[in-house]
Amino acid sequence: MGHIPRPGEVSVAHNGALFLDEFPEFRRSVLDLLRQPLEDGQAAIARAAVALTHPARFMLVGAMNPCPRGYSGDPFGPRACAARSIQRYRSKSSGPILDRIDLQT
Repeated sequence: MGHIPRPGEVSVAHNGALFLDEFPEFRRSVLDLLRQPLEDGQAAIARAAVALTHPARFMLVGAMNPCPRGYSGDPFGPRACAARSIQRYRSKSSGPILDRIDLQT
């Protein structure tokens, strides 16, 4: 017998903020799961015996370094990241999730 689904991180962040540090390090599939709660303001959980909906109105805040090594623009940091490396790092985040958030540098 399974457990009754409990609220997850998006419901715990209800009426607050969900902060994801190192945003590109999260798997795309995990980030894509945030799309529906961001749009609907609720998180639906369906199991064999029960389906529940939890409130999930939250602000998604993500942080990332400007390049994989984190030293882009730092004159005292180690060797700068190559342009191709920066592009690959930034492309780890899903386009559909990026369409739903404002980007600030």
